[in-house]
Amino acid sequence: MTDLPPEKLHRLRNDVLALEAAAALAYDHLYIQSPADKTSGWASSDARNALAHAISSLTLLYVPSVDKTAFRRLIHPNLKGGRFSDGGSVLRFDDGRPEISGICIQTSLLREVIMELKRLRGTIDELTSNYTAHRRDTG
Repeated sequence: MTDLPPEKLHRLRNDVLALEAAAALAYDHLYIQSPADKTSGWASSDARNALAHAISSLTLLYVPSVDKTAFRRLIHPNLKGGRFSDGGSVLRFDDGRPEISGICIQTSLLREVIMELKRLRGTIDELTSNYTAHRRDTG
């Protein structure tokens, strides 16, 4: 994780949304407003986990400090090997690293991210299928 300079920290405090909420909004735009037959075997949480995963590759992610006065930016090596769970609210690792929760994105970028997710719908569907298969395999 990397620390943010003070000027970016100030702007970010007023422009964050929980990744879990962003994934739920994206789910609404991709699957509720434009349903597809292939989603019938999926749990909505699998789709939201897959969307959180995709969002993490499209925009910067942040984690607030315990007192919510500071943020750290998650960089891709921090995310590698992680799997989102609980609708995108937690990033868990099989290698023993502690889970990461409270992940946020910038609200001001959400519209662009959702538009990109719509363009990537086929890839998102495949990623969701992978999350569904993993959940079934691990019980």
